[in-house]
Amino acid sequence: MPADAQLLKRRFGAPLGDEANRLIASAIEATNRMQAMIVGLLSCSRIDERPLDPLPDEMDAAFDVAAHALDSAAQEAGALITRDPLPACPRRR
Repeated sequence: MPADAQLLKRRFGAPLGDEANRLIASAIEATNRMQAMIVGLLSCSRIDERPLDPLPDEMDAAFDVAAHALDSAAQEAGALITRDPLPACPRRR
């Protein structure tokens, strides 16, 4: 798709006008972002190939770290972050 849009811009860019050129540039940027997302998803999918650690991660601790990072934003919004006990989950090495 990016190659097709770039070819369209090279061949017909001037006659199409500024708005069409902006749309073509936007399409090129969007396809480049999509391609980067696909590469990222593929690398994430390969995570499952690694063995599980024998000791699971404690999800309570992970949640508490995340909630602490949101403390000031939650206070500003008048929000209260709560949780029930969370299970331990196996993790990848």
